[in-house]
Amino acid sequence: MTQFFSSLNVFAKQQGIVKAKHRFLVQHASYSFAVMENRHFITL
Repeated sequence: MTQFFSSLNVFAKQQGIVKAKHRFLVQHASYSFAVMENRHFITL
């Protein structure tokens, strides 16, 4: 039973890491997109 709980805990940690990475990538993408938009307006 403890084996099951420990593997479940590892799975939960992995899921949390994946969600954190996804959130970071989304924020980074939106930030770089905003920077590109600003540069586009500046060149206009």
